[in-house]
Amino acid sequence: MTNDVKKYTYLDTDNNGLITRGAADDRYLNVSDNLNDLVSTATARSHLGLKTGAIKDVDTDDNGLITQGAADKRYLNKNSENLLFTQEDKADVSKHTQFFQLFFGDPDGLAYLLRPGLKSDQLEAWLANDNNGEKFTDVVASQTAMNAVAASQIAMNAVATSSTTREILRNSSTAMAEVGKNSMAIAKLTTGLAGLNPLDYADMAAVAASKTAMDAVAGSAIALNAIVKSELASKAIEVNLQSPG
Repeated sequence: MTNDVKKYTYLDTDNNGLITRGAADDRYLNVSDNLNDLVSTATARSHLGLKTGAIKDVDTDDNGLITQGAADKRYLNKNSENLLFTQEDKADVSKHTQFFQLFFGDPDGLAYLLRPGLKSDQLEAWLANDNNGEKFTDVVASQTAMNAVAASQIAMNAVATSSTTREILRNSSTAMAEVGKNSMAIAKLTTGLAGLNPLDYADMAAVAASKTAMDAVAGSAIALNAIVKSELASKAIEVNLQSPG
């Protein structure tokens, strides 16, 4: 044998010799083990630049990570058009009241206004309690809470139909600012202030297109004032006036 051949006939002696399969299994990672035979997984993660998040479970417990979908259901999305952006109304009410409690205290007032099926007579009866009146005042003074109320058709129907709550809203700059940014909300409040039934008008386009509504608004100083304070409402009327026919 030549020296080149001879040196490969020695087993497990040095880097130039052959190696048994058993020794190779001990020395190298086995494909079938799928990295399960690493001496130290922590060291391997460190070499790969992976942090502790690499070993966290997802959507399992408070110590794990959370998917964006799960986070959207659990928390308020600050990029939403309004606080009632998602479809799960009951879940949303719960989230809104939790956040309202976090920043402003008692969430009962907001929760009551966002309850499914709320009617104006129920709202009036609820407001008869002095403590509830204070809760409603807290809601009206909060931009966060009024954003949620203005986005709820049920809440706005009840609030705009009640003479008591209409007056409170129209005298609050915070409430008017939030209501004025929502076509549905400002339409409900404006028609209520004009002595009409807010339930008959879906949004400002419907108000602007109705001669009955526009005549009533024109005859009401407080309704006109509400329109003037809302750029959205004023624009809707302007667009309708400029439309042919």
